[in-house]
Amino acid sequence: MKHRDTTESVEIRKGMFSSTIFEMELWTLSNDLHFSDEEYQEQLQYNGIMSCGLQLDSTGLFPTKEEALDTLEMCYDDPSDNYLAFIREKAMYCMMPSWHYLKEWTYINNILHDESIVRNYDEYDYPFFGRPKEMVHFKQGDIVMVPEGNGGHWGIVYAPPLSKERIMQANMAINERIEAMTGERCERFSVADYSDDSYVILTCNKDYIASHEHVLAHHVLPALQVSGFVRNILEEGLQKAKNDI
Repeated sequence: MKHRDTTESVEIRKGMFSSTIFEMELWTLSNDLHFSDEEYQEQLQYNGIMSCGLQLDSTGLFPTKEEALDTLEMCYDDPSDNYLAFIREKAMYCMMPSWHYLKEWTYINNILHDESIVRNYDEYDYPFFGRPKEMVHFKQGDIVMVPEGNGGHWGIVYAPPLSKERIMQANMAINERIEAMTGERCERFSVADYSDDSYVILTCNKDYIASHEHVLAHHVLPALQVSGFVRNILEEGLQKAKNDI
């Protein structure tokens, strides 16, 4: 029997339509958020990062976003058991890498915290034109939590996502060069794609020197109950990074 579509059809690529399905990840946050200073030092020695207590708990697939949200709400009968959820809208009848999606939403304690601005494939057709100021939740020096893989770690913000103004300036310069070379104006072209909607987050390696990673903006989470050891290590790493400029 042919599968019955229960979701709206959307354009995956130009001229190609598909129904969508919704994937949800549920994350828990350990009640014991902190390790001892010695345990953090061991983590830095072997992993170069410090765990923040986040753990991937379960995943599920739903025909509609509403059903995913209904399930998420039921999971919060005991809020102490859950903390974070990602809901992703994905193509149902289209071959693509597992990490690709049309849209992703971040929920903290069952409340919408953030969302993706641009789909993370077909970058030319869906470029990134900058994150609005009202959607930039963190500034340099803020300590944050970063979910990655099946766990999460502490980090400190070095730089926020690119603004609309900054990308507009870069786009204007590129478009002017294209026009000079081809004689045609390309207004839609952007130098940025979904990966540029990210924070530069510093962690620390075994030598307590800051290393950095680019984390999608809607994957960066507010920190809870940061220990003095974690704060000192990350702030020292940030200062070293600023001094190296």
